[in-house]
Amino acid sequence: MAPEVNGSVSGLARIALTGVAACLAFVLGARCTHASFSATANHATRAGDVYYVATNGSDSNPGTEAQPWRTVQKAADTLVAGDTVYIRTGTYPERVVPLNSGEEGSDIVYAAYPGETVTVDGAGVDVPEWAGLIDLTGRSFIQVSGLRVVNATTNPHNTGILVDTCDHVVIEKNYVANTNDSGIGVWTSTNVTVDGNEVNQVCQALWNECISVGGSNAVEVKNNLVHDCPKEGICTKDGSFNAKVFANEVHHTAAVGFYVDAQDEHTHDIEVFGNISHESPENGFALASEVGGLLENIKVYNNVAYGNGWCGLQVTACCIADHPMSNVQIVNNTFYNNGAGWGGGIYLENPQAQGVVIRNNICSQNLTFQIAVNQDVPVGYYGADHNLIDGFRGDPAEIRGDAYVEGDPLFANAAGADFHIQMGSPAIASGNADGAPPTDMDGVSRGNPPDIGAYEHQGSSTCTLACTAAVPGSAQASESVDFTGTATPSSACTGSVSFNWDFGDGSAHATTAQAQHAYASPGTYAWKLGASVSTASCSKAGVIAINPPVTPPYIRGVGKAGSPFRIKISGSNFQDGVQVFLGGDATPWGNTVRKSDGLLVLKGGASLKARFPSGQAVSIRVLNPDGGQATTTYTRP
Repeated sequence: MAPEVNGSVSGLARIALTGVAACLAFVLGARCTHASFSATANHATRAGDVYYVATNGSDSNPGTEAQPWRTVQKAADTLVAGDTVYIRTGTYPERVVPLNSGEEGSDIVYAAYPGETVTVDGAGVDVPEWAGLIDLTGRSFIQVSGLRVVNATTNPHNTGILVDTCDHVVIEKNYVANTNDSGIGVWTSTNVTVDGNEVNQVCQALWNECISVGGSNAVEVKNNLVHDCPKEGICTKDGSFNAKVFANEVHHTAAVGFYVDAQDEHTHDIEVFGNISHESPENGFALASEVGGLLENIKVYNNVAYGNGWCGLQVTACCIADHPMSNVQIVNNTFYNNGAGWGGGIYLENPQAQGVVIRNNICSQNLTFQIAVNQDVPVGYYGADHNLIDGFRGDPAEIRGDAYVEGDPLFANAAGADFHIQMGSPAIASGNADGAPPTDMDGVSRGNPPDIGAYEHQGSSTCTLACTAAVPGSAQASESVDFTGTATPSSACTGSVSFNWDFGDGSAHATTAQAQHAYASPGTYAWKLGASVSTASCSKAGVIAINPPVTPPYIRGVGKAGSPFRIKISGSNFQDGVQVFLGGDATPWGNTVRKSDGLLVLKGGASLKARFPSGQAVSIRVLNPDGGQATTTYTRP
């Protein structure tokens, strides 16, 4: 009944997540005593030396704030245990490879200067195959924080930030885009935290996943936003163990959003919780043993998947004859409106998966089935109980399971992606306490018996509010920026929604859903949208990078010179790294010499002359590295 899955099982994504809290170590059959979980890197750093890097510095300087270094690599060659480097605003066209590791209690820290936008840009930089633009291979006790890491595309296996054979590493609050391989890759490492990063438009050469964790132990992947990638979103695989993937958002990936895959290694003790996946053309969540490794002790709980093209969650039979799995627990999730052409809520496809528990899940209005089990799966290999079925389709593989309830779960606002349940929902107090997590997705303690689904009901006639916010990631100083918010109340709310935009620069707040604001100075600003109605409130937060105003180049005149043929462009503000485009070309003329900030010379002899037929106007576009540009035409006599 399912479409054949070739190669990596794919298809998942996630939505905005608020108030995620869950017990880190709950075990089916036992309840944790603590009500919520909040993990921290806990990497203490002794007071070492503090250094600075700036685009107006020099690597012959001492690296002080007054006399900074010019390159991040200079810092990477210098820092020792306990040292920190603050990188000032600007673009750094280089690869960064630390020479030294930190020590227990004395991390080495690479961080953007507070409030400033720092870009490590690999455009034009030679990144070796199987390497990262920021490459921590073999290093330990290192933190990388607050950087923009873009354009790792020299070779097919170029990663944005590479953590390989490392120990005690924190990758936090970075933005990674346009890499050929993973945006962030963690391989054969221990004690790694990947926290609060945004990753998009990576895996351009279709290798690995947007965030990949392979063969690693004690890894936490949390609070990350992954979107618009041509591969899987977040993947834990290939012999990894003791890993936790929680509070992440994945959406609009071309393949599986949250993927756990043994490959050919024993992969075990992995928890996936408090995530939301939406609008992928394939599965929301998927478990696999693509090349025959045992996948064991996997817990998937308190997650939401909706609007995906295949299933909310699939236990797959990809990709060879042997795909063993053992002790898979799928508990207290919500799967809504999945399937396009084919698909459903939960699909147990793998007949070799033993000890599968499907319990306390809401499966509502999914296309072909709510819960389906491949008819080749032995009856004793799985159990399904206390699930809520909304929209039984009668598919030959569809089941209801034991002690099920059936009916509309009464979501607060499914159209607004608010899957809290309202008073009167058949999910309330209808779950099985055996193996249920102690708290729900919001950190609310579960009752006994618990509710079915990712959210516990919080009382009669609960008013809830679901927010969205659309803000560009960057803009220029003095440029008007659009801030667009929405807030969708549940039916239990009364009154009008009030809004509050904090732009993060100390200016007056805006109190409308849509607002415009111009930042006076360059820097990185943390914005926040708050909304409230009745007793409910919601918020969204993010950052915007404000760049200095761009002064475009000025073209005063264009002339030619002979023997050999050349084109001279005079003007002003021609920056180092300037490019010249002829006749609407998408690629710049390859032989451009910047003589000064007021003179460019295009060389090329006969081939250049052929680009300027006599009497014909040819467009010339001058593009500076900061994005400023000017256009003119030249007609050769």
